[in-house]
Amino acid sequence: MPEYQPRWVGGREVGEGIRKAAPRYEAIAAELTGHTGFSVLDLGAYNAYFSLRLAEDFDARCTAVDDYRGLPSALAQAADSRVTGIYRRLTPESLAGLGDFDVILCLSVLHHVPWWRAMLEMISEQGRVLFIETATANEVLPKARAHCPEIPAAVEDLAGRIICRSHGYKSKKQRPLRVVGSLG
Repeated sequence: MPEYQPRWVGGREVGEGIRKAAPRYEAIAAELTGHTGFSVLDLGAYNAYFSLRLAEDFDARCTAVDDYRGLPSALAQAADSRVTGIYRRLTPESLAGLGDFDVILCLSVLHHVPWWRAMLEMISEQGRVLFIETATANEVLPKARAHCPEIPAAVEDLAGRIICRSHGYKSKKQRPLRVVGSLG
């Protein structure tokens, strides 16, 4: 059975993912072209696919955050000193304590935290560039802690632009991936 998303190992995609990662990564990478060495906070990193690729392609220093039990082994296997892990869910206080980042990835994360509005406000202050993917307002999310139509609306209010769309988890609904801000 496929995992949530494929893994990034040794410069290539490995395994089958329910969520396709490469098209979303390519849209993010296109926005970062011309920049290197930036800092990244990857919230809800799962197996650090995006962090590992950003480190490899852009010499980025990444912090991959997730309570997914496979994250420690994915980072150990990659052995990339530019990517560190935080292996727990963050609280508002622990997110604030991480400080500022050049880039923050928040890909399909907001509906997993009851304090999504505070998280959105905090990452807007902590990051120069935000990549935010949200579930659609009418997407069925059985395990969501905070699914509501206010989440996509709040992200739209940040005045970013959609850089790609991809299907949700076991859903044909197309989730928008937005970029807010820029490095240049």
